[in-house]
Amino acid sequence: MSAGQFAILDNNRQGKTGTTYVFSNPLMYCTAHTPEQVEHQLAEIETQTQRGRHVAGYFSYELGYALNARLQTKLPKHRELPLFCVGVYQDRLEIDDGLFEEALSTLENQTDLHIIDCRLNMSREQYLEQIGKVKQHIHDGDTYQVNYTLKYKFRHTGSPLRLYAELRRRQRVEYGAFLDFPGVSILSRSPELFVHKTGEDIYTKPMKGTCKRGATPEQDRMNFEFLSSDEKSRAENVMIVDLLRNDFSRISQRASVKTTNLFEVQTYETLHQMVSTVSAKVDPRLGLARLLKQIFPCGSITGAPKIRTMEIIRDLEVEPRGVYTGAIGFASPDHALCLNVPIRTLALWPDGRGEMGVGSGVVHDSDPEAEYEECELKGRFFTRGFADFDLIECLLFDQEYRHLDKHLARLKQSAAELGFPVDVTQLRAALLSEPATLPPEPVKVRVVLMKSGEFRIECVPLGPSDTTTKKITVSADTVTSSRNRLLAHKTSARAAYKDAYDRCSRDGYYDVIFLNELNQVTEGSFNNLFIRKDGVWYTPPVSCGLLPGIQRQCLLESSDIDAREKILTLSDLHDADEIFLVNAIRGVKKVELDHPAKAAP
Repeated sequence: MSAGQFAILDNNRQGKTGTTYVFSNPLMYCTAHTPEQVEHQLAEIETQTQRGRHVAGYFSYELGYALNARLQTKLPKHRELPLFCVGVYQDRLEIDDGLFEEALSTLENQTDLHIIDCRLNMSREQYLEQIGKVKQHIHDGDTYQVNYTLKYKFRHTGSPLRLYAELRRRQRVEYGAFLDFPGVSILSRSPELFVHKTGEDIYTKPMKGTCKRGATPEQDRMNFEFLSSDEKSRAENVMIVDLLRNDFSRISQRASVKTTNLFEVQTYETLHQMVSTVSAKVDPRLGLARLLKQIFPCGSITGAPKIRTMEIIRDLEVEPRGVYTGAIGFASPDHALCLNVPIRTLALWPDGRGEMGVGSGVVHDSDPEAEYEECELKGRFFTRGFADFDLIECLLFDQEYRHLDKHLARLKQSAAELGFPVDVTQLRAALLSEPATLPPEPVKVRVVLMKSGEFRIECVPLGPSDTTTKKITVSADTVTSSRNRLLAHKTSARAAYKDAYDRCSRDGYYDVIFLNELNQVTEGSFNNLFIRKDGVWYTPPVSCGLLPGIQRQCLLESSDIDAREKILTLSDLHDADEIFLVNAIRGVKKVELDHPAKAAP
């Protein structure tokens, strides 16, 4: 699962008895960016399935505007994602959920996982103002219900697949998806089915009506019963059921549309959800292209009436939805297909940006404050519990601070990039007042900057410097990522590094060296690395995934040695004339690589 682009569609709602579909080694992608490309690319999808191939991918919500002549003028011009992107695959691998879960568990030690600066793309006040406009449209008779959405925006570091594994543990659903696609990773933990078709049977399961889980079993039972009989939730649900029955009537056999399991309540880790089922009989040869043209997007995430409500949505929502509330799924050569409604769905970009949409159905008697709280509830499976961290600077004080300006400049830059407020002038003044309390011998001064902007200063005595040459080793089971932006900042989020160091130090090693996913040398657990070869000093570039240490910076800027950045491999370490580990506290220390390179256990 680590090599190449792929698609995974999985069901872990029933524990380890679900089925996971894996699509790998794409032959091509069918992609549409403009309305003019849609018809041809949808036809190409049909052609590929007729040739016996499988297809899997995503359809952005905005495809619905491209498919309808009346709505095309509302199609946003500036969008991050194409209208759809569908991979074509020769085969589809089916594995049981237990095997997939076991494979995901191997990712746990690979990289630290962090969600940074997570916030909604509008304030509570702005949201309430927009809901007021929605309710005015309802009052004016333009619409009966509007599914209004907003987005969580955040920064992410670490492996997207590891993040998916974490979310998968938090939210067990039938229609999960992980897409490693060109330019974006899509992570969906959606419980909602858009459409499932096998042979002549087709059905959909719209979700409308939400209630949070109770803190105790008794509270939980009461919340479940409340949702089951809640008139507002039932009214919203039946409105969408009627809309989907109408959509199905355009593709189904005469008088075959049926509603079953009306107002069923399903329980998930953080909420209860009201679900109904609409089924019908269709032409067994009905393909993905015709189906999308007739019923996309799902009415449960637009409102009713559908077309007018989609116009209102574009007028009032602040940015395109992207894959959120569009569709993710597959189609097979035998005309079987399954698409989810991508709620609880994240889009991650390689530059560290991420987003996740949330929304709720607004009707005439909706309480705007309650709708806002519902949006927060729906995002809770993602927003709760990711590891927090502080920014760190460690300075050497020996009669004076060494490289104080460089340390403060690095801290200021990290704070700006990661969204930490910091008053550098105040921090400098606090540091300069500290020496009066420090012992005469050299000490390590540790600055901890918290997300609130508050800081604390800690002083740690330094033991005597050991001038003997120490042994180092290479980590065998902790692989860093060159895409992990957090590695370029000195933070408290170093659990993987600490664990690897603890293991190697028990065997007498001075430090452990890490490799990234490309098998490039990066850094030690608390040192940067240099090698000397033929009189030149080489150190890995920051783009390999490492901290730009202060001592490293000083050596690169020094006129006393010829120091350069260069991508290094294990072979370079073996062939080096000398190896050095460097940091701002201990300076430059000569080390030896255990030969043969012995992996830390």
